Amino acid sequence: MPRYVVRLTEAEHQRLEELWSKGRHAATTATPAHILLKADKSEAGPDWRDGAIVPALDTSLSTVHRARQEFVSPAWRRPCTATRPPGRGPASLVGSRSPTSCRTAGDSPHAEARELAGHGGN
Repeated sequence: MPRYVVRLTEAEHQRLEELWSKGRHAATTATPAHILLKADKSEAGPDWRDGAIVPALDTSLSTVHRARQEFVSPAWRRPCTATRPPGRGPASLVGSRSPTSCRTAGDSPHAEARELAGHGGN
């Protein structure tokens, strides 16, 4: 399993800290934010190992790996489009999402955490 090194800028760290501390977000957004804060290898970060993050946050090793991987992946840079991923059924709106929304049903639940950390899809 490759190692994905997380280095947060001061602004990213601050935004993720605000996201985590406010507690008004779904676990699928808050958990990756907390994972990234613990895995931060910058001078301000604690640089926790995955094995220490798992029991501390009551999550799985695969969740920690996915959060790290998605943070460093260039996939978040893809432009926002209204098209659906190949192989999916007909496009449909879920809840209050609009067809112009950047986050689609096929997007990762960690996309919001990345966006709030300053890694939005621009």
